[in-house]
Amino acid sequence: MSWREACLLISALLSDPQSFLQTKLRGWSHPITYDWAVLAAIYDLLAQVNSKRKPKPYPRPWGDDGKSKKGTPRKDARDILARARRGEFKWQNRHTPTSP
Repeated sequence: MSWREACLLISALLSDPQSFLQTKLRGWSHPITYDWAVLAAIYDLLAQVNSKRKPKPYPRPWGDDGKSKKGTPRKDARDILARARRGEFKWQNRHTPTSP
């Protein structure tokens, strides 16, 4: 097996939520399927529609517990938006790599 093939196989494992490698690296409690994620979202929606009180969301393996962390905006956010409206920024057409 070449290094290129090994890197391709590992990147496939890291992008698959069913793999134990991604589960371990992300710190999840168990692997999931795409179907599982859809069914959990449907369960949450049905619980909200059919409940008089706000129900707790179905537990996700990443431990969010429905508490989203909201960051604080940058101090210069209004200035950046004003500069964008004036057309001072160029849009980037290529993919920006992100860290997992």
